[in-house]
Amino acid sequence: SVHESNASKIEIRKGERIRLIVNHQRATSGDNGRSAARAATGKLFFVAHDDLYGPPHWDTEILRRIPDLDRQYVLHVATGSARDQSLMVPQIFTKARWDELVRRGLPDFESMYSDDDFTEESYADQVVIRALDIVFPHEHPIFGKRKWDEVYAQENRPEAYESGRKLLEERRAARGMKPAVMK
Repeated sequence: SVHESNASKIEIRKGERIRLIVNHQRATSGDNGRSAARAATGKLFFVAHDDLYGPPHWDTEILRRIPDLDRQYVLHVATGSARDQSLMVPQIFTKARWDELVRRGLPDFESMYSDDDFTEESYADQVVIRALDIVFPHEHPIFGKRKWDEVYAQENRPEAYESGRKLLEERRAARGMKPAVMK
C-alpha cells in the first residue's frame, strides 16, 4: 500500500514479521529516516545504517536502560569513534520523543550534520540517557573500515556537507545556542 501525507510519500510492504518502508522522495539518508519514522508504529525508534553492527544482546540492553517507553528519552550509545562523547550515532529514541520533534517541525537535513543537530537538541532538552558502554561498531569508510562506494560518495559530497552545515547553523541560531556541552 502507499501512504501519502504532506511531508512524505512512502510505500509500506507488510510481511509476517517485517514491514519494509520504501521512500519515494530524495534518495538521501535524511529522507529515508524520516519516512521510516513516520510509518513506524512501535514505542522505540532505532535509526541506524547498514555499516553499524549491534553487540550481543543489544536490544535487551537498550530496553533495560530506558525507564519508560511512554516518555521522551534518547539513548546515547557509542560506536568506537573519537566523537562518541559528543555525537549520537545511531539515534535511539522513544516514540514520545519523535512526536515532540514532529510537533516542533523536522529539519530537512539531506545527510550531513543531522546527527549533530539531533544530539544538541536532545541534550538541550535534557532527555538523554548516556549508555556509552553499549558499542555499535561503525564501519564507515571515513574510519578506513570500508571502501567508498557511490552511496557513500553521494551522502558525503561537498554540497551535502555545505547544506547540512548551513542548516545546523540556522537551527543553532534559532535555538539561541552554540553546540551543547555533553555531560
